[in-house]
Amino acid sequence: MILAASNLAWKPDERIAAYTCIAEAGFRGLEIAPGLYFPEGVDTFSPSEREVSSARAEHEALGLELVSMQSLLYGTTDAALFGPPDAFQRFVEGMERAIRLAGVIGCPNLVFGSPRQRIVPTSLSPASAQSIATETFSRLGDLAAAAGAKLSLEFNPTAYGANYWTTWAQVHAFVTELAHPAVRVCFDIGATYLNDEVAVAPDLLVERVAAVGHVHVSAPHLGIAPVDHGDTVALVAALKRARYGGAVSIEMLRPADEPLVVLAHAASQLASAVAVVNGGPGT
Repeated sequence: MILAASNLAWKPDERIAAYTCIAEAGFRGLEIAPGLYFPEGVDTFSPSEREVSSARAEHEALGLELVSMQSLLYGTTDAALFGPPDAFQRFVEGMERAIRLAGVIGCPNLVFGSPRQRIVPTSLSPASAQSIATETFSRLGDLAAAAGAKLSLEFNPTAYGANYWTTWAQVHAFVTELAHPAVRVCFDIGATYLNDEVAVAPDLLVERVAAVGHVHVSAPHLGIAPVDHGDTVALVAALKRARYGGAVSIEMLRPADEPLVVLAHAASQLASAVAVVNGGPGT
């Protein structure tokens, strides 16, 4: 598995220090929110060749590769998967521009969260919602595959304002039924805390790993992660048992106090969990 961290945890002007921090912890992956990766671009999702080259050179110099993209609908307003035609069109166009960007920068995974952009209105039946989601993500999956990437759908608990794909079982069932090679599940341990299923998550992860495209080591509401060292060890052990070879990414918002110190501790905790699973001393 590839250890990674999301750039949600630092400001753009802290990026070199952050890259150095996670690289020194043995990480090889970087997850990005485009707005933070190209903070000075005129159009975040249409960077120039120079901007792409410059951004990549900074982290590649430290041995970090792009493993995932999030915040796919950043800057898109009034977009809704289950909304009226104009809102639905904005949703599709927003997703398409993110997929195009992934192709341009060579990012192999896109995490679709956006809990409020996938709210099912009371006027729409579950069957109709399923039909819309199936048709839409089948087409988006085709685009992702053509861009050399995959979409990983994240389950967002109701605490995040979502009412669709709120549990791991729901997203797994959808992805399994869709059976698109470029559409997978993003497993998020922070969501399992909110859904009160963290204790059973490791065993379920082994059973469902074939559908998993990305893993977030997170805390509820994107607080400081990892939450619990024992839970992180259990997660890593399950991923190893399942022979998962993808990215395992720390996802947290930048803390107000000593963000790089917090990031270093988070990275060391995840690295320590891996060491424990591999028979090392850990911390």
